[in-house]
Amino acid sequence: MLDIFSFSTENTINGQEFTNGLNRFGFGPFVRRYFPVKEWVAFYGQAELGYSFGKTEQTFASFPNQNSERSTNAFNLRGTLGLAFFPTNWMSVDLSMNPLSFSHSVNRNEVGSTFADQNTNSFNLNLNSQSFYIGAHFFLNKK
Repeated sequence: MLDIFSFSTENTINGQEFTNGLNRFGFGPFVRRYFPVKEWVAFYGQAELGYSFGKTEQTFASFPNQNSERSTNAFNLRGTLGLAFFPTNWMSVDLSMNPLSFSHSVNRNEVGSTFADQNTNSFNLNLNSQSFYIGAHFFLNKK
């Protein structure tokens, strides 16, 4: 698993311009077990363990003394259930859902933030429309 996320936005509120930015990088292993129904379709279960780190920055054009930076480190554990269709031997099209996840994150002030440092644990039993995903996988050695 590889997670790369970068976001930046410029805003103006009451004539004050500011920029918000977030950069995050994460990685971790996953295991997947297929349960074949037919040669071209299978159910699967997957478990992921991930670590990510990033930095959030807020920059004010008119008031540089209000600029702030926060760092985040997070550990994630997630379970996935899915259905894979195999149109060829080397590719699958997947429909999956992530009904169960746990994460632990640590947010620390780096520069200028007035927010308190935070340790957050979250457990999700995620059964809503945002927990469904469509994806594709390519296999190098599937026979």
